[in-house]
Amino acid sequence: MKYFSILCLLALFAIGCTKDRIFETDNPSWNNPPPIDSNNVVGSLMVNEVVSSGATLVSELGPGGDWFEIYNPKTTACTLEAGKWFVSDDLNDPEKYELPPFTIDALSHLIVFCDDSNKVLTQIHTNFKLSSAGDKLGIFYKSGSSDIIVDSVSFGAQGTNEASARIPDGSPNWVFPVVPTPGDPNQ
Repeated sequence: MKYFSILCLLALFAIGCTKDRIFETDNPSWNNPPPIDSNNVVGSLMVNEVVSSGATLVSELGPGGDWFEIYNPKTTACTLEAGKWFVSDDLNDPEKYELPPFTIDALSHLIVFCDDSNKVLTQIHTNFKLSSAGDKLGIFYKSGSSDIIVDSVSFGAQGTNEASARIPDGSPNWVFPVVPTPGDPNQ
């Protein structure tokens, strides 16, 4: 009977140790499980670079101003549907500014000006500004009555023409201060 019990325990151990049930402790998703996202939008777009006190980038409305860069890290284009995509400097007010329908090519950047003008001409101009003393910024996707946070960043105080940026593009590594590279790869 003693040997039978040991054999049963060994058999249960062998069944429980199949390849698909082995947990690797260095697997980052083990410590940080991905958020529930039935629309597969989380990670589809990223806040890639932020300038809250710019002076050299000229928009169609004039020189200077706040801006941020959205990056599409995927190898396929991402189409922003009307009424679905938003950006905000207040994570408790995710629908502060609705992004217009737009397609961002694979591995490409889109500059969004935060100049409180609330216009879409040839460029996108939000209805809010970023604080040079530090702020938060998020990209949101509306799914039914829920707002899914696609990406967000909190950044500290920035001087004129200083950027906070992911280096390289789309990475989890934020670097500050860096020289702004609007529309180009971060270096």
